[in-house]
Amino acid sequence: MSTRVVLPVWQGAASSGATYVQVGNLRILAAELKQLLTAGVDRLGLVVITLTFAGQRLPGERRAEATRRLLAALRSLVRKTDRVFVLGHRGYVVLPNCDERGRMAVEERLWWALCSRVGSLHAYELADLTALAVGGRTIERAESQNLLDVLREVTGARRVLTAPFSSAQLPSEAGEAGEAAGPAAPPAEHDYPRRQPQKQEQHWRPLTSEFSEELLAEARRLGIPYLAPLPRRVPASVRQAISPHLAHELHCCPIGRARKTLTVALADGSNHQAILERLRRETGLQIFPVLTPPHELQQALERLSAASSKRR
Repeated sequence: MSTRVVLPVWQGAASSGATYVQVGNLRILAAELKQLLTAGVDRLGLVVITLTFAGQRLPGERRAEATRRLLAALRSLVRKTDRVFVLGHRGYVVLPNCDERGRMAVEERLWWALCSRVGSLHAYELADLTALAVGGRTIERAESQNLLDVLREVTGARRVLTAPFSSAQLPSEAGEAGEAAGPAAPPAEHDYPRRQPQKQEQHWRPLTSEFSEELLAEARRLGIPYLAPLPRRVPASVRQAISPHLAHELHCCPIGRARKTLTVALADGSNHQAILERLRRETGLQIFPVLTPPHELQQALERLSAASSKRR
């Protein structure tokens, strides 16, 4: 059974009465997608958002409400012709006639919107949310006969953020002037960005390796967020807060800033207190750490060095 839900404006939906469809199980969702593919759509871009809550301490209604609050904020960031389905604590954003490049662009847009959204909500509104993850893939019309299998396999995460969440510390996409990017306007019918960084796919690695699980466990033990992947574009004001030499020496990289708090990515939390203290002395700012995989940090350091070289 599918239930169409009108999102109230206070939940962040478009004032025009944007809707999502709440489905009872994967079979119903597969039937909805098959109907789209057999109605003349060549392919579907699919972005899957998974929310994880701690245990069963809070009533299910509280977790369901937290899910609605987060997913409702995303509806105005996609086209009116796009579809949003909710199943349990998972949201499925369906993009008709969208290729993989466009799908990945939308995934990135929704990811940063989610990061901003969880940072703006109070703890009681998040209902013991411990992690959010985003992934997805493109579904071709030829796959319409095995959509149930596709949906079961598509839940692997490309991007993961773990608690604790804070609006002053979560990274945000921004322009070169250092201004935080606001919510994007709903794109036109086919207005998906066409240009993406080359070889982008190799940076988006599913969170399935044993090493990634160890990093998640370490982040929970230290009480700091886990973030992957790191933002590809960082404002000059953030990059210049730490010299490339110091960043390489301490093996850390600045990725965001809000007032007097600088967000810094680390790949090794074993000595993070000493690193944070050194950064506080050098910058005069409060330092908030996030843990990230070593390959993500290495790529961020390379981008930092490249940007510094261009300034010269």
